[in-house]
Amino acid sequence: MLLKQRIHLLRVCVAILWLAFFWLGFTLFSNLEIPVRHLPRAIKTIIRAYGAWGPLCILGLYFVRSVFFFIPTTVLTLVSGSLYGPFFGTILNVVGENMTAHLSFGIARLFGRHFVRAHEHGWVKKYDDLLKQEGFLAILFMRALYFPFDLVNYGSGMTGITYRQYAFGSFFGLLPPIVTLTILGDAFTNPRALILFVILFVVTVGGAFFLRRSSWVKRRLYSKHVEEDVSF
Repeated sequence: MLLKQRIHLLRVCVAILWLAFFWLGFTLFSNLEIPVRHLPRAIKTIIRAYGAWGPLCILGLYFVRSVFFFIPTTVLTLVSGSLYGPFFGTILNVVGENMTAHLSFGIARLFGRHFVRAHEHGWVKKYDDLLKQEGFLAILFMRALYFPFDLVNYGSGMTGITYRQYAFGSFFGLLPPIVTLTILGDAFTNPRALILFVILFVVTVGGAFFLRRSSWVKRRLYSKHVEEDVSF
């Protein structure tokens, strides 16, 4: 009983912090009155203004956008690549995107998992069982195939996937898209990088589709513990 009370108190505290961050972000965004199409340029200008503290500013924006969805992750990835190049930009984006993914997953697990567990049935339960057993591969493919970032974060948190599967699947699955989009960001100042972006994009998506259709992966995903065929 005491444990349930503590969990409830934790949920209340996190909800208050989430609402505070959301209200603050919404207020700032409204006051700035920045059109969506000018958002990348505005973020780039802000980060440049912080000089040597720019990388920390980017990580701070990644943290804030975990609960404030008006800043797309792709925008931050492109801006990092444009400002800091393919190497250091990739490092920043790997840290930032994984931080966002973990925070979003934790929020969804704290608030949504108990509800899904109490009401899951039919195809929802089959997908949940699949993620419990083969979550690493499922997350790996969804990340590599550019599935909506926040949908994967929050959706996974409400399923029975273990944190370890989610963390490793996200890390390795996000690497190819992060490198690809960071290079695309660098292409804004270095046009030759555009060719490398196209090559990496084709290799990443093509490789993910090839692995998904391989017999080994099908044996792993559609194993004995899943009563019916389920694809994602």
